[in-house]
Amino acid sequence: MAAFVTINSIVVIAILVFDLYRHQFQSLHFSSVLLAITINGFINLILLGKLNFISIFTVLMYCIWTVLQYYLNHYYHPFALTQQKFLTGILTIMISISLVVVDQTADQSFYMSVPYLAPAIFTFGAILLFSSTFNSGWFQQLYRRLKIKQPLLIGTLLILIAMIVIVALTPFWYIFILLYGGLAFILCVEKLFIL
Repeated sequence: MAAFVTINSIVVIAILVFDLYRHQFQSLHFSSVLLAITINGFINLILLGKLNFISIFTVLMYCIWTVLQYYLNHYYHPFALTQQKFLTGILTIMISISLVVVDQTADQSFYMSVPYLAPAIFTFGAILLFSSTFNSGWFQQLYRRLKIKQPLLIGTLLILIAMIVIVALTPFWYIFILLYGGLAFILCVEKLFIL
């Protein structure tokens, strides 16, 4: 476990410090946070070799979220954290290390039907994020009907909920609630997805 902690920490620190250096230590792009977690997810899957629905889909959802975040950066503006950079770095390391726990305990999930709900929640959140880039009156009208004022924020929160749901019945479910709750708190404090 110590080797995984070291590897995950080094990857996160390298990516986040490089991103901070590129922006004169003034801001940290959220896409770099997702990229670090995604790379660590792939490394953990390869090194542990424990492939099951939960571990594969967790990494796959992070991969899709990272690509989608880079697209949002291109379409809107770079979504950058300016206040909570250090706390975000610590949380990124903890989430990356928690993916090792996911890989090792996913086969001990109490009831295997609940994790299958996570991709559906994730898909709805990703659709909200992606459709917010369309300058379409139809989507704007749909948002008004559904009473969605901030599709970027709601989509991101749905993705975080999907990350919690996929590991909800694993033995260390409470760790993931704390970590993803902390990430949601940082994103809300920074008002990152409120346009």
